[in-house]
Amino acid sequence: MTNLQERIEQLPELPVEAFEVAGKIDYSDNLPVITLQPLKLPSPEKPKPAPIELGVPIPAWSITEYAMMVTYPKVICQPPIIDPTPDQVDSRALFRQEKIGRSNEPKPNHERFKKERFYKLTTLKGTKLQSPWWCSVKYGPWVAHVRQEAFCIDIPDNWIVTVGEIPELYLSWYGQWTDMPQYPNLRLFPGSTLTFYAETHGCCPGFHQCIPSDSCIPNAVPCPDGIPV
Repeated sequence: MTNLQERIEQLPELPVEAFEVAGKIDYSDNLPVITLQPLKLPSPEKPKPAPIELGVPIPAWSITEYAMMVTYPKVICQPPIIDPTPDQVDSRALFRQEKIGRSNEPKPNHERFKKERFYKLTTLKGTKLQSPWWCSVKYGPWVAHVRQEAFCIDIPDNWIVTVGEIPELYLSWYGQWTDMPQYPNLRLFPGSTLTFYAETHGCCPGFHQCIPSDSCIPNAVPCPDGIPV
């Protein structure tokens, strides 16, 4: 048995059931690894707009983008690399855990998210692997992209949350930001807030845009400053 295999054997077993609350541990669709594939929630049904005779004309549509920091378990399991070639990763150096000295001062709760953890995986979907794979688990924090879209019809805004480091993670709903549905193991990073960084907008049918106020007014009404777009 090689030194690498011995070190893998000494790692704790990956708690598959605990992680599968948030998705499925399985082979990646794109890479030769085993990973946590996030849950695919059903797409929300688009709300029906109010009847035209009851609805109030909406002058403008908008797409607003935000960023925020979140935590979510990113699990990557790989087979042991016995004789790594120059273009491969030497996994023997990857089990070095950060040594934390003793201190009487309690560490902030968010520090636990930053620590990389290592495990071994011996069984996948009830079948024993030929040899244990080593697994790396990181919780982030990751940058999440939040997209808010307001429509020209009288329906609630649509929100979409994606995470660049975990492209399979996708969450969408209609309503307010506070209506975000629960997504297992997806958490707002302590101290993080929804931060605005971009917006695009335009006038809805029946309205035209005026500058420099950048407002949308009915087509039948001239721009108050006399400068239409």
